[in-house]
Amino acid sequence: MSMRRFLGTMLSVLIVCGMMIQFAWAEYPEKPIQLVIHMGAGSGPDIEGRVFAQELSKVLGQPVIPINKPGGGGAVSYTYVYNSEPDGYTIAWNSMSILTSTNIGNVPFEYDGLEHIGQIMIQPMLICVKADSKWKTAQDFIEDARKNPGTLKTASAAVGSSTHLVTIALQQYAGIDTVMVPLGAVRMLTGLLAGEVDTNTTVSSMIVDMVKAKKVRVLLNTGEERMSTYPDAPTMKELGYDVVLELFRGISVPKGTPPEVKAKLESAMMEVAKTEAMKNLSEKTGLSIKTRNSADFTEYLYERDKQIKEILKKGRKNAREVARAHILLLTHEGKTEMEIKDILRISRATVSNIKKRYREEGLQNALTEKPRSGQPRKYTPKQEAEIIAFTCTKPPKGRRRWTIRLITEKMKKRKGFETLNRETVRLILKKAKRNHG
Repeated sequence: MSMRRFLGTMLSVLIVCGMMIQFAWAEYPEKPIQLVIHMGAGSGPDIEGRVFAQELSKVLGQPVIPINKPGGGGAVSYTYVYNSEPDGYTIAWNSMSILTSTNIGNVPFEYDGLEHIGQIMIQPMLICVKADSKWKTAQDFIEDARKNPGTLKTASAAVGSSTHLVTIALQQYAGIDTVMVPLGAVRMLTGLLAGEVDTNTTVSSMIVDMVKAKKVRVLLNTGEERMSTYPDAPTMKELGYDVVLELFRGISVPKGTPPEVKAKLESAMMEVAKTEAMKNLSEKTGLSIKTRNSADFTEYLYERDKQIKEILKKGRKNAREVARAHILLLTHEGKTEMEIKDILRISRATVSNIKKRYREEGLQNALTEKPRSGQPRKYTPKQEAEIIAFTCTKPPKGRRRWTIRLITEKMKKRKGFETLNRETVRLILKKAKRNHG
């Protein structure tokens, strides 16, 4: 074969291959698409994501299948998409958790480890109580929390979630100290109604029906202005706290996804924003249909990431210590490692590692003699864990750290600790420090 003939043949092959590739991407999508949702079925992201998926299916002409992959405040779902083929058939339904989970260290990459297609909606997060709660306003709750540091329980979806971020922000700006309890996005509501926690932080789609049924009341919203759905709930700015934390929803894809595919997804998302279904969702829940294209959304994420880094910097250590104390408490309540993993939204390896450290010497109270006044008293392992958890909370205003005297005084106000003395606290904390550092 002559060189001219060979080159001509190769050129023909390249042209045909190029045409085939162009045709293939022009036909995108050719098969169903996975929309990976970072919280479980029945959660706010799930409710909103399924409406979006249904409408996106109509626009693209292929099924868009919602896949729930909860865990780690979004870490499980974002990691799944991060490791997927960059072909446009696996997309993430993202939220502020793409910034919180990456900043708190739940995933081994930064928020820009994914490519962000755009934003479709935005909404404030809501701090809620039971309808018959003694706290009628946000100020009532804040004042009570200031008087009783480390006693009121606030639920979040998971450590590293958007709801966790709001809890940290309220603590910082309002100068309060509450116990953070990561219950999961769905269990937050049932836990609130059952009295398991005092407040929870959620989104409107999760509680709008419960508010109408007069079972839940909204105390506060984290947005720029009040929501028409909950007109009596002030913003944090109205209470004098200069912070706005709005929860966005959008879609992201793995890095390396072809530009043509990203462009088609962005265009389709903009079409979905105009549909009647999205309008109805907005009217029912009070969320805003507010779109940002890929370039604007990427810039928006950059700015929000800086804000969140600053908030989390102050709350990270406290969150780790509280999570460790929760593991011990749940263990003494008889929970299995799998149950603790699901409750706290952390890996089983983390649970096993911490439990192993406790077993090596054991957080067991070795004081067996009948106590006399001023001598150590015997407490159950669960009570000892509660004392340790209390020391992880923020000290009272004007104090840099907890003292044995202050811990004893505060804990004695709790049921079951009426006879607690300083020597007991000293020994429990000494043993915990020796065992766990």
